[in-house]
Amino acid sequence: MSHTDPHDLALTLPNTARGRSIHAKITTNPATGAVRYQLTGPHLSGSLSVTAVAWTETHYPDRIRLDLGHETQHGTIVDRPTVYGTEADGYHHLTITEIPDLTRAHLNPHRRDDHRPLSSRAAEYLAAAAKAILTHWAALPHRDALILAAARHYAPRRLAHLQQRTIDPLKAQLADLTAQLHAAEELAAALCALTAPATL
Repeated sequence: MSHTDPHDLALTLPNTARGRSIHAKITTNPATGAVRYQLTGPHLSGSLSVTAVAWTETHYPDRIRLDLGHETQHGTIVDRPTVYGTEADGYHHLTITEIPDLTRAHLNPHRRDDHRPLSSRAAEYLAAAAKAILTHWAALPHRDALILAAARHYAPRRLAHLQQRTIDPLKAQLADLTAQLHAAEELAAALCALTAPATL
């Protein structure tokens, strides 16, 4: 997959955002499947990032995550979007089919400085921009490759989490239940012997 070269995209937002036109410089990380949209427009700057959340081709294949900002290779979020002079923070999980219905109520962005909700005007604008870039991402011809790249990138971490949080505890429960069952069966056998007719 060779879609790493940044390229520019012009987006016209819907009437809910006063029909504004914004520009996005798009950069794809082929190792993680993340797509970064660096936005510039009236009263708007900063990045929105889209990453697939699919675990495998059959587990959550249509789940995506929208981050307000860009995650560096060290896990730090930088270049958060600034709307009407306010830096926004947050993220949102959704499915591809939910993109057309995305509103500010779903996105629920908040101010980074004090974690209060953004103003209605700023939140509406940011949600419109998010919906536009998510719609673009969903239509990418290499979307399936991005989903697979993200799944491969996060697979080791998810496997470790699954082993530690699910498989190991279930094995421990199974061993405990097996021991309880064995003890119960021994008791049942003893009780069964007592029910046999007594012989003199």
